[in-house]
Amino acid sequence: MAVASDNRTLPFRVFVALLAGMIALAANIALLSIASAANIRTAHGGLFLLFTRIIHRVAPSRSFMGWLEDFAPPVSQTVFHIVTGLVMAIFYALVPEPKLPIRLSSRA
Repeated sequence: MAVASDNRTLPFRVFVALLAGMIALAANIALLSIASAANIRTAHGGLFLLFTRIIHRVAPSRSFMGWLEDFAPPVSQTVFHIVTGLVMAIFYALVPEPKLPIRLSSRA
């Protein structure tokens, strides 16, 4: 059984990661909305809060975070949620995924 060589280019890998990330984000946002409607408590911006606290410790100048405070908190949290999800998808596609012993896209 021969293993197919991985001939996917970097732009293709990033495109697929962004596409998969957008699908996952849509599902995540839908599930969070359903949970909220059902009065199920979720983190409600826990990662966003952690990020802003770390940034304030690293760069205590309020002007550094000024761009973030220009948005209403729900908008900035949503943008943060989307950007974080897409960055995580790209990271996965470029770092751990190529090292996996088995890929779903490999053909024998």
